[in-house]
Amino acid sequence: VVQREIERLGVRQHALRQKINNARMQQQELEMQFEFESLTQRRAFGPIMIITFKNHALDEYLLDCLQWIQDPAQGNMVRLGAGSLSEELRKYNLNEYVKEELKSTTRGYEGQLRRQLEANIRTQRQIVEQVAQVHSAGLTPNMMLKYMTDSQAQTFGPVTQHNINKWLGQPYKEVPPNAWMDFASHLLTCLEKEAVANAQKAPKKSENETPEEASEEAKAAAKANAKTNKTKQVWEKLMADEGEEEDESDPDDEGVAISAFAALRQDHQREMKAERRQKERQQASLDFLKGFSPLLHGRHAFTKEAAKADRQIEAPQEAKCPNLRDLRPEQRQKLVRYWSKKQSIDLYERYAAVIAEFEELNTLLREHLNQVKLDILRRAQLIGVTTTGCCANLALLREVQPVVVFVEEAAEILESQIISCLTEHVQQIVLLGDHKQLRPIVNNFALAKHCNIDLSLFERMGNNNVRCQMLANQRRMTSEISEFVKPMYDHLYDDPSLEGRLLPSVHGELEGVPGMVHQVFFWTHDYPESESGIGRSVMNLGEMQMVYDTIGYLLANGVLPSSITVLTPYKGQLVEMRRRYPQLNGIEMQTV
Repeated sequence: VVQREIERLGVRQHALRQKINNARMQQQELEMQFEFESLTQRRAFGPIMIITFKNHALDEYLLDCLQWIQDPAQGNMVRLGAGSLSEELRKYNLNEYVKEELKSTTRGYEGQLRRQLEANIRTQRQIVEQVAQVHSAGLTPNMMLKYMTDSQAQTFGPVTQHNINKWLGQPYKEVPPNAWMDFASHLLTCLEKEAVANAQKAPKKSENETPEEASEEAKAAAKANAKTNKTKQVWEKLMADEGEEEDESDPDDEGVAISAFAALRQDHQREMKAERRQKERQQASLDFLKGFSPLLHGRHAFTKEAAKADRQIEAPQEAKCPNLRDLRPEQRQKLVRYWSKKQSIDLYERYAAVIAEFEELNTLLREHLNQVKLDILRRAQLIGVTTTGCCANLALLREVQPVVVFVEEAAEILESQIISCLTEHVQQIVLLGDHKQLRPIVNNFALAKHCNIDLSLFERMGNNNVRCQMLANQRRMTSEISEFVKPMYDHLYDDPSLEGRLLPSVHGELEGVPGMVHQVFFWTHDYPESESGIGRSVMNLGEMQMVYDTIGYLLANGVLPSSITVLTPYKGQLVEMRRRYPQLNGIEMQTV
């Protein structure tokens, strides 16, 4: 009876466990269905995207939006770009979300791809060093053993470097550790000579000859000359001083010039500079092997077919000689040249396979990271990005399909930049700006004067009587400051909250600025301007000293550093002030 009762309890326990498992599975299915429906509804609407002109403006917007976002730390608010100066927004950066996502989900797959890429890069470096040894070290025992026949190995005796040099009639040559870099330096000289030779080979153009009558040989020589110069520049960059530091770029000057729109900025963290420089040098090594080496591609091969045909070499009769010691000195040199070229061709074939594997692994890693980013952005309610960051991640944002887009300082942004940030899924765009203030900055004055490139979409819509809302109630300026701008704006009035506004200081909250009788004053000087070395931007050392002295006066009277802001219309002056006065790091300094 006890045994039957135990069996009955076991059956009931098994049935109960089965019911619990079924209930858990149903709960998981309901949760997945709810999450899918929620994601589908959100995807149908798309997250709201805020686009600003500068990084500090984007930081201010996102900080104000934190109170309106539900669970922002769960990925409902995402900031694109690494130009944020706010520590509070650092955890909302897309790169931070990607790191956390990889740790919790696909870290193993991503780590495997990166390890394979690192191993592939090491293999590339080994091939580069082997190519350099072919040219600098000459015939080595490994090369000789690889290509000599069995009968030649038996008659030659021990294959050592000493015996090889004795057979060739030349002394032993020590290979320096940086042989491949020395060889690269030698190639730079060869490149210049070859460029001159190509220019001399090109037939001169007659006075009556038209561009259509130019010979194919001249085009091929010009192409080879351009390729030679490009490779020379790559190697000069590779061999530059490794200790040279990169210039710090101002994160608030994104998209200021039209060139910034053409060159989409790569989104890298500042701490990745060393790794980026290393990748550039590795890429320069790859470009060297793929683009120049005369033994790999053929010195005068201007097409891929010609280069491939140039690598098809026939073995000389000396390679079939059973006893290498029977060869005359000139025959031995001919055989060594054949072996060297054969070694270079074999290395090229191996290198091409390694490069193909590298590109495949790199594509898999890029696609995987883009998919992780896409999943994060699709879950977000709010996405913040600058105009430059939007252009750089346009393909990713098109997949997210935002429907509502806010553009801050739209009157200061090029129309082409705003249009490039819009996708076919945008149904509403809200432009915020003031067309009576600064226009977009264009470096080319002719484009601004004759093509109206500096006319923003915001101002053009205003000129064509597109309906807009003008804010009449201002809460930013005290009455003493707003009196200067009221003549330009109709119906502008000061908000009552401005009366009695207090300024925090080390002495407590005060009604006015300590040490200042008036809140606005103009200071005239006759200090001359000078060139800053940054584009066409100028600077004024006298003004810098005036500003520095004024800041010191305000701080001495109790004004907090967080209450002081320095604005300058010139980027060159801003960079020079930060460099000349590092003790002002706690003071906010920006361009207009």
